[in-house]
Amino acid sequence: MASGIVITTRAYWIGRWFVHPLARAFVLIDRVEHPGEWSIATRIALDLGPHAVAVGIRYRWGRALLGVREVPVEVEAGRYAHLCATNGLINSEPFYVTRSVNRPTTVTTIWGQGQPRSLRARMRIPLRRCPGGPDGRSCVR
Repeated sequence: MASGIVITTRAYWIGRWFVHPLARAFVLIDRVEHPGEWSIATRIALDLGPHAVAVGIRYRWGRALLGVREVPVEVEAGRYAHLCATNGLINSEPFYVTRSVNRPTTVTTIWGQGQPRSLRARMRIPLRRCPGGPDGRSCVR
């Protein structure tokens, strides 16, 4: 079974109007960058065991990755760890990566290098929730 993380990157509501158009979000897993999208969950398949997860932003005119704070995350067999990353009140504060209580409704799948993402992810088609899905979680109709 597949295992890894699903992470949603969000900007604090006060600075969102500034950060969304001017910066791009990146997810770092074991110091390897993966592009992220604002307010859309990104699914990344990982090996079992502990991993260092961090989120940062890169402004369109800059090269440095800002707001990075690493957090250890344990990936279990056959499960995805649902995480949420939000920056602080001031843009200079790092991203706080926490376990997500509410499951995301839209998922972007990261494939191997050079492979396109799924059609559902490219079109940003939301996943619908259905009560009573397999093992009590949301499912796709």
